[in-house]
Amino acid sequence: MSLVPAPEVDAGSQSSIVTDHALRRVVRTFRSQPLAMAGALWMALVVVTAIFAPWVAPDDPNAQNLLHVFAGPSWHHLLGTDNLGRDTLSRLIFAGRVALPAAAIGVGVAVGIGVPVGLAVGYVGGLWDRVAMRVVDAVLALPGLVLAIAVVGALGPSLDHAMITLGFLASAGFARLTRGVVLAVREQPYIDGARVVGESTPHILFREILPNALGPIVVQATLAFAHMLLFEAALSFIGLGVQPPQASWGSMLTDARSQIGNDAFLAVPPGMAILLTVLSAQLIGDALRSALVRGRESRGRAARASRWRTRAARVAPRSLDSQPRPDRVLVVEGLRVSVGTDPGVTVVDDVTFELGRGETIGVVGESGCGKSMTALGIIRLLPTGARIASGQVILNGRDLLALTDRQMDSVRGKEVGMIFQDPKGSLDPAFSIGNQVSEPLRLHLGLSRREAWSRAVELLDQVKLPRASERAHDYPHQLSGGQLQRVMIAAALACSPDLLIADEPTTALDVTVQGKILDLLAELRSELGMAMIFVSHDLGVVADICDKVLVMYAGQVVESAAVDELFSTPRHPYTQRLLETLPGSVMPGASLARIPGQVPPAESWPKDRCRFADRCEHAGPICVGEMPSLRPVEGSLTRCIRAEEFRTVEAVR
Repeated sequence: MSLVPAPEVDAGSQSSIVTDHALRRVVRTFRSQPLAMAGALWMALVVVTAIFAPWVAPDDPNAQNLLHVFAGPSWHHLLGTDNLGRDTLSRLIFAGRVALPAAAIGVGVAVGIGVPVGLAVGYVGGLWDRVAMRVVDAVLALPGLVLAIAVVGALGPSLDHAMITLGFLASAGFARLTRGVVLAVREQPYIDGARVVGESTPHILFREILPNALGPIVVQATLAFAHMLLFEAALSFIGLGVQPPQASWGSMLTDARSQIGNDAFLAVPPGMAILLTVLSAQLIGDALRSALVRGRESRGRAARASRWRTRAARVAPRSLDSQPRPDRVLVVEGLRVSVGTDPGVTVVDDVTFELGRGETIGVVGESGCGKSMTALGIIRLLPTGARIASGQVILNGRDLLALTDRQMDSVRGKEVGMIFQDPKGSLDPAFSIGNQVSEPLRLHLGLSRREAWSRAVELLDQVKLPRASERAHDYPHQLSGGQLQRVMIAAALACSPDLLIADEPTTALDVTVQGKILDLLAELRSELGMAMIFVSHDLGVVADICDKVLVMYAGQVVESAAVDELFSTPRHPYTQRLLETLPGSVMPGASLARIPGQVPPAESWPKDRCRFADRCEHAGPICVGEMPSLRPVEGSLTRCIRAEEFRTVEAVR
C-alpha cells in the first residue's frame, strides 16, 4: 500500500556530519517559512497538551453531567459539552494521547522495515532486487484499511494491531522510495571512490547513501504520519479502534454524527483537530526536506570554501613564464581534482597553465584522461562526488577557488562562458531559445525583459543563425544540431565573458557544420578579445583554432607547447602516437596507426612511475622508477624522463 507518491529524489547530495553550526543553519532555514512554523506550533501544542493532558485538561474527560448536555461554549466549557455532559475540550486533549502514538507506531514500523530493505536490495541489485520488488508490488496491491479491519476482526479490537498492519503495508512504499535513491546514488563517482579506498558496505550504505535519502524519507514519513492519523480516526469512527469510554478524535466524530440533529457543533472540534494536525504534518515535512537539503548544501559550500581558502593560501603561485604577463586572463596552478571521500581518487593531477587575452589553448587526449574534469574544475561545476583537492584558478587576478558559491554564480555566465558538447541536452526543451539566451542578460546585466530579448536576437544574428528574430521564438526540438550549437555559443557569449570554455563543441556535427562553427568561434574570439579553452579529441581541429596545446594522459599534462612546436616536434611519446593517428599522417592505402592498449581507470593510475610506460615503446627501467615531472625541453614542457634520448617523428599539421 503506497500511502503517498514518492517525492523527487535528490541523488546528487553528499553525506556530511551534522555539526551544531549546521544544525542551527537548518533551523534558520525552517524558521524562515511561515506556514511551516505555524504547522510546527500547532503540532507542538497537540503534543504538549497530549503529554500533560491530566494537568492541562480542565475536567475529567469521562465525567458526565446530565444537567449540562449540549451546553454551548462558555468560560467553564470552552468548547461546550456532548450528549452526556462531558467537557468537549478535555476529551479533545485526551484524544491526542491516542492519535499521536498510533500514528507513530505505524510510521515507525514502515520506516523500520522499508528503509533497510530498500537500502539492501538497491545496493546489492540482481536477483535479490527483482524478488524484493515483486514482493513490494504485491504488498502495494493490498487494500490497507480493509486488511487492517480483517486483522482487527481476527484478533479482536486492538488499535495497536491495526496500526502495525498498516505500518507493514506502508513499508513497501518506503522500500521502493529508498531503493530508487540507492539506484541513483550507487552509480555516482564518489561511491566508486569509496569502494576503491576500501570502505565497507555498511559504511557506504549508511554514511554515503542513506544521507542522500533523508530528504525524501522525511517527506514520506511526515505524509505517512498524516495518513496514519486519518486511518486511526477512521478505525475509531467505525468502532474498531479505541473503545468507549476512551476518547479519540474518530470516536468523537461518531458521537457527533448520532447527535447531528441536536447539536451540529459537536463535529467541529474533532474535525478541525484532525484537519489541522494532518495539514501541519504535511507542511512540516515539506519545509523540513527543504531545510535539510539547503543545510546540507550550505554545509558542503562552507566546507569546500574553507578547504579552498586554506589550500589556496598553502599553494605557492608558480608560473610557466619567468615574468608575469600583464595580459593574462587565466592562471591555473597545481589544479588537482579528486573523487570520493577524502583523500579519494585523483582524476586531475597537478594541472598548470596560463592563458592570455585573445589566446586559445587546446586540451587534447583520449577519453578518460581528465580533459572535461579540468574544464569543469576551473569553473567549479564538478559532478557530484568530485571536489577540488588543491590548486589555484586565478581569473583576472582573483582566485575562483576562494569564492563562495554565491560569488561564483556571479562569475559564471558573466566572466566565464561555457559551451557544452551536447547542446540538445543542455538546452531546456520547455523554453524558447530566445528566453534561454536572454536569461543571463537579465540575471547579470539587469536588462528588462524587452531589452534582453532584443539583445538575444542580436546575439543569435551575430552567431549567424538564419532568421534570428523568427527563430528566437522556436524551441530546441525545432532546430538542427548545428543551429543548437550556435544557440549555445550565443548564450555563452551573451555577457561578453573574458574566458570561454568550449568542451568538444563540434561533437556529432558533420564536417561542413564543424568548419562553420570553428570559423565562428575564431571570428568571435578576435572580435571580443576573449581567451578560450578548447577541449577536443580532434587534433586537426586543434591545429586550426588553437595557439597552444595541453596534451593530457591519465589526469596529467604530459606535454605543453605552442601549436606549431607541438605538431612539428612533439617531445612526449604519447603526443607522437596521437599525431600518428591523424588521417593525414599516413600514405594513401596504408592502415591508420593506433595506440596499443587503453587508458587505465583512475584508481589504477600509478603514483610512483610514468603513467604511459605500459603503452610506450620507448619505456625503460628508468621510466618505472620514478614519477616524471613536467619540465622544459627545447621550448616545450614535457613529462618524459627520456625526452632527449629517443628520436622524434615528423608530424603533419
